Amino acid sequence: MLQVMILLRKISRFQALHAAERQVFLSAMVLLPAVSLRMKFFSIKSTLTWLSRQIPLRANGILEGERDLAQARRTAGLVRQAIYNSPIKGECLSQSLVLWHLLSCQGIESEVRIGVQKEEERLPLVAENFNAHAWVEYQGEVLNDQPDVGQRYIAFKQALAPPEQK
Repeated sequence: MLQVMILLRKISRFQALHAAERQVFLSAMVLLPAVSLRMKFFSIKSTLTWLSRQIPLRANGILEGERDLAQARRTAGLVRQAIYNSPIKGECLSQSLVLWHLLSCQGIESEVRIGVQKEEERLPLVAENFNAHAWVEYQGEVLNDQPDVGQRYIAFKQALAPPEQK
């Protein structure tokens, strides 16, 4: 009975979304396992190229401003909900690639950042203690992690981008 109530609550929340939000949520639900599995069998470069080919041409008009920041935050929230509900959640990199892709489809230019854990937080320095992490930023604001992620990880100078965008 409890599981039926939980399912009904999830359906009710989904129905309360606007049509565009439903599309983003469903896209994330499909992309999370697809990107996660693709990352296991192909390179990051190949996965980025595949994702960038899926971006509609109309998304080339880059948007900016407060409205777009709110839209980027909302999209990140929908991706978080999809991660929570997905049977294959993926790792931080595949989750970040999905968010980056969905933002790109909306014409919102964001960056996938990759960093390594700061030295003082991973001593002693051995392979088992090496820790890397990925997240998405829009105009310098972290969308899919804690705002202080840049203080816990040292980000590479260049953001991750599809090969043709470099």
